[in-house]
Amino acid sequence: MKKALSALCALLLTACALCSCSSEGGEPVRELLSADISYELSAEETSEETAEESSNVRISDISLPEISKEDLEQKYPIGYDPQAEPVYLPGESFVYVALGDSIASGYALNDPKRKCYGALFAAMCGSGCDYRNYAVKGHETGDLLRVLRGIDISDADLVTVSIGGNNVLNAAAERFLPLYADFGVGIFAEYAKTLVGLGDKDRVDRFFAALREALDDDLLRAQVKKGIEKTKTELPAVLKTLREKAPHAFIVIQTVYNPYKGMSIDIPGIFHKDVSALLDEFVRSLNRVITVTAEEYGCEVLDVYTEFERSSKDLLNAQTEFAIGKPIDLDPHPNAYGHELIARMLKIKWNSLVHANEK
Repeated sequence: MKKALSALCALLLTACALCSCSSEGGEPVRELLSADISYELSAEETSEETAEESSNVRISDISLPEISKEDLEQKYPIGYDPQAEPVYLPGESFVYVALGDSIASGYALNDPKRKCYGALFAAMCGSGCDYRNYAVKGHETGDLLRVLRGIDISDADLVTVSIGGNNVLNAAAERFLPLYADFGVGIFAEYAKTLVGLGDKDRVDRFFAALREALDDDLLRAQVKKGIEKTKTELPAVLKTLREKAPHAFIVIQTVYNPYKGMSIDIPGIFHKDVSALLDEFVRSLNRVITVTAEEYGCEVLDVYTEFERSSKDLLNAQTEFAIGKPIDLDPHPNAYGHELIARMLKIKWNSLVHANEK
C-alpha cells in the first residue's frame, strides 16, 4: 500500500496536526461483526452444500491465541512459544511461498525479513518449512502476474497471496495527486497563517475547494470502480496462473483490512471527511471480488479484514488519535502485532488444511 498512500499521507500530514482528527472512542466493536456471523462479503454467499464440502475451518469460529504483550525490543519470533502448540507434519517438510505487495513483504517493520507474517508462520511450523517470499511493495495484480511468470514455484505446498489493495488505492490517488503537485504540503502552513490574519487566503480557499471536489464521495467511488474492475479482470489471471505454476499447492488469498479504521478529519467550518467509513466501503467492495474469485478457482480465504476489525489490539502503524506535540503516523501497514496476528491466523488455517487432507 505504500505506493498508493504515500502522496495522500504527505498531503494530510500537516492537516492532521492543524485540525481535529479523531477516532470512534470506547471499546473496540465486534462492531461490524459478531463471533457467529461471517461478514457479508465472505463465505456467507456460499451455499450450505458447498460449505459442508469445504475443508476450510473459519477463523470466526476459533479463539485465536492471545497476542503477545507490548515490548519495543521484541525478539524473533514475536511472542511465540514453540511448546505452546503442536507442529504438524512431524518429520516432513513443506514449501511455503509468500506473494504479494508491501504487506506481505513486511514493509515498515524494523526487521521485515524476519518479522513479516510469512517468516513468523514459517518459524511456527519449525525447521521443516522451506519458506520463500517474492512480495514487492507497491505491486498490483498485474505486477504479481509478471512476477509469477518469472519464478518457479512448482514444488510449493502452500502459497499465500496479499494483493489488490493497491489496485483500488492507486486508482483513488489519481483524484488527489494533482493537488499534491499544484499546492504541495506547504498549503497547510499557509492555512495556519490565515488563522491569524496572514497568508494567502485566496490560495487557501482555492485549495480547500479543490480538495472537497477531489475527495467527493461519488467521484471517488467512480474512480475506485476502475480499480475494482481491474481486480475483477486481473485477479482471475493471477489465480489461474498460480494453479498452473503450483499445481499441488494450497492457495490462500487474504482479504484487505481497513487501513484507517475509526479515523475522521475535521477542519472546523471548512472540511470534514469520515475517512474510515469511505475506505471501509471501498475495502468491502474489493473483498467481495477477492472472495468470489477465490471460490471460483478453489482457493482458500484468510479473512484478515474480519480479524483486524475484531481485534482490541493496535495492529496498524497509523494513528487514529492525535495530540499536539505527538508525532503523527499515517502509515497504513500492519505493525509487529498485526503481522503476528496474520501469522497465527495462517497457522490455524494451515493446520486445518493439513488435517482435512489427511482424512
